[in-house]
Amino acid sequence: MNVDLSKKTRDQVIAWLNSKNRDLEKGFEIMQKTGYKPEVLSIFMANKNRRDIPEKLVIEVRNYLRYHGSPQNPIHQDLLPGKKTVTSEELKDFFVENYKKHLTKGYPAVINEIITAHAKCYQNRSILHKKLKKAGEGASDDENKNRSEILNEITDLSTLMDSLWFHFENFKKTGILPTVDVSKLLQKKKAVKIEPKPEEVLVLSDDVDVLRKQSENWRIKLFKAENRLLYQSEKKLKEENPMPEGPKKISLKKRIAQLRKEKLAIDTKLAELK
Repeated sequence: MNVDLSKKTRDQVIAWLNSKNRDLEKGFEIMQKTGYKPEVLSIFMANKNRRDIPEKLVIEVRNYLRYHGSPQNPIHQDLLPGKKTVTSEELKDFFVENYKKHLTKGYPAVINEIITAHAKCYQNRSILHKKLKKAGEGASDDENKNRSEILNEITDLSTLMDSLWFHFENFKKTGILPTVDVSKLLQKKKAVKIEPKPEEVLVLSDDVDVLRKQSENWRIKLFKAENRLLYQSEKKLKEENPMPEGPKKISLKKRIAQLRKEKLAIDTKLAELK
C-alpha cells in the first residue's frame, strides 16, 4: 500500500473532512489520491448508494490522517484483492426472505435461535434506515443529534448481526455448536443506552486558506448555537425567547463552550502562521 502523506494531500483531506456537505464523489476522488486502503475504497465506490457508505468513508478518512503516526497499526490493513465479502442481498435472501425455511432443516436449537435473531435484527435495521431517511438533512443540533442516535442504533444492530453471522458460519464450517447465549446477547443489545456520538476531534491544517475557511465555518456554527440558546431559533429574532431550563439547554451550553474552545484553537493557529 503506497500511501501519499504529502502536506498537499493531507490538506485536501482535512479540507474535505471539515467541509459542510462532505460530497461523496469528491471524498472518493481525494481518497484515491492518498492511495490509502484501495481495496476498501473500491468496495465503497461499488456500493456508493448504500446508506452506510458516507459514514464508513469518513471513518477511513480519519484513519488515513492517523496513518503517519502508526503505519503498523492493524487498523490500517487493507482487504486482500479479490476477497469475497458477504453482500447485504445475500444476507437478506438467507436470513430474511427464507429464514423460516431454514428453521425446518433440523439445526440444533441454538442455531435456530441465531437464524431467527439475525432476521429480526435485519428487519429492525431496515425500519431504522427508513426512519433515518425521514429525518432529513437539516443542520440544527437537534436534527444532528437525532440522526446520530439513529446511526448509533443501526451500527449497534449491524455489530450484533455480524456476531450472529459469525457463529452460524463457524458452525457450518466446523460442526461445533457455539456457546453463545442468544437471549443474553439480545438483552445486552436492548440494555445499551444510545448516546449521541462524541464530538469529532478537531483537525487543524497547516494551510492558511484552509484555516480561514474553517474559522468562518466555526463562526457560523457558534452563531447558530448561541441564537438557539437566546431565541430557540438559529436566526436572530427581534425579541429574545430563551431556551427553557432542562437537559437540552445544558447540552447546548456545553456545545457552545466546546465550539468557542475550538474556534480559539483555529484562530490561534491561523495567527501563528500569518
